[in-house]
Amino acid sequence: MTSRPLSELWVGGDLLDRAEQIEWAVVVVRVDVPADELPYLALHPAVAACESFLRLDKRPIDARWRSQGVPAWDHQVRRVARVWSAKTGPDELLLRHLHNDTVSDTMIETPTTAELLEYLTDGLPRAQRHLSEVLDGYWDADWRRAHRGYGIQPEHHLWRAAEAVRSMREALGGLA
Repeated sequence: MTSRPLSELWVGGDLLDRAEQIEWAVVVVRVDVPADELPYLALHPAVAACESFLRLDKRPIDARWRSQGVPAWDHQVRRVARVWSAKTGPDELLLRHLHNDTVSDTMIETPTTAELLEYLTDGLPRAQRHLSEVLDGYWDADWRRAHRGYGIQPEHHLWRAAEAVRSMREALGGLA
């Protein structure tokens, strides 16, 4: 991992639709962390620091964290557009279209059914391993101490790990 783990910012939800009122704003933050260290919905120390720095925990935003090794979209947020990259900076054209509410489908990344199936097939075992790790350490005082901070409690880790497995299984069942 680099000293600057933040690599890309993507948006989704109502931010990409011509909604009269934004009810579901999604920001996907891709970080330079291996996919095995950041399964779906898991929290990572680099993530907690970035979330605090960006103050995403203080905003009415559904912040999603992704490893650079997996797509920015997922089974719940299937339409995303990259607004910033550490390599290229802000995507001024997309930002202008977002501002003018003129984003076209060609600017949005959407998975095919095959890509979504591959994502879920690869990601579910990672999420299951993560849930097992959380369950194994949950009552250990050292684990609990290490998984607390930035307003996050051990219970958040447990809920997120369980929800990741549940939602991925449901999505996989819906594609079969």
